[in-house]
Order: sequence, then C-alpha cells, then structure tokens
Amino acid sequence: IVLSSDIILAKAFFSAEIAGQYAALSMLGKVVFFGTMAIGKTMFPLTSEKNYKKENTFNLFKKSFLIVSFLCLIAIFIYAVFPQIIINLLYGKQYLPAVPYLGLFGIFLSFYSLSFLLTNFFLSIGKTKAVIFPLIAGLLQIIFIFFFHQNLWQVIFISISLTALLFLGLLLYWFQYTSRRRSLLFPK
Repeated sequence: IVLSSDIILAKAFFSAEIAGQYAALSMLGKVVFFGTMAIGKTMFPLTSEKNYKKENTFNLFKKSFLIVSFLCLIAIFIYAVFPQIIINLLYGKQYLPAVPYLGLFGIFLSFYSLSFLLTNFFLSIGKTKAVIFPLIAGLLQIIFIFFFHQNLWQVIFISISLTALLFLGLLLYWFQYTSRRRSLLFPK
C-alpha cells in the first residue's frame, strides 16, 4: 500500500504536471527499494532455515540490516547531492522542479526498505503478526494524504513520517522479540 497509494492520491489531488513530477520522484525513490529488496529476499530462506534448525538468526539479520542501511545511506547521499543531474538525465528539464524533493524521497524509501527487511525477517521466523505494522502504515498514509495534500512537501512529509514510525515500530517489536527470547534462553 505504502508504495503505490501516494501516487494514486497525488494524481487525484494535484495537476497533471505536479502529479507527473511526483510519479518521477516515486520511480527514482523505488530504485532505493528495489536495489535493497534483494538482500531481504535472499535473507528470508536463510533465516527461515536457521530458525527451523533452532540456530542463531541474529548474525545473518544483522549483516543484512547493515548492508541495507549502507546502501540506503549511499542512495540518500547521491539523491541529496546530485538531484539535478539525476532528474535531468533520466526525465529531462521539464521535471527539474522536482529537484528539491529527491533527497527526501531517498529518505522515505530508505525507511521503507529497512521496514521491508524487518518484516521479511519476522515472516521468516514465523512472527506473522509483523505484517500488521505495514498495513497500518499504509492505511494511515492514505488517510493523512487524503486530508493533508496542499503541496508535495506535505505528502512527502506524511510518507517519511509514517515509514519512520513503521520502522521504529518494527524495531521495537524486534527488541521485544529478542529480549523475550534471551530471557527464555538465559533465565535468571
């Protein structure tokens, strides 16, 4: 929901020109997600197997998390430092008004990428309740954008805020899971 509803709502609430700029930003932002998605997809069967064998899944998750974080930081840096070059090269001069937003889109999709990795980890170890977090974030994104869409800044701020909260919620769930698991392994 988080990756597509914002584009549909932008098309409904903004002019064709601004909606087109938003769609271009979204596509460039998705490069971050699709570039890191392979790590989560690769991690999934490995952590699933380790979990089944009652082996430690933490080290594999930690490595995956560090790789995705590093790639996201590189993407944010490139999008923040070279937005004009990227947009002009891939979309042309008519999309240059979107330049100020590209770094923010990198942040938005970085939080989503990290959340995707966490959600995949939980699913791989059988913690299916974790899918509730992205569903809630997606629904809240629709609701907030529906009511607050005066400009692109608002829409992007909503998306960044909700994916940051999604990421934090999943992290808290992960800390709860790991602390509970440690207490089972090492009772006082």
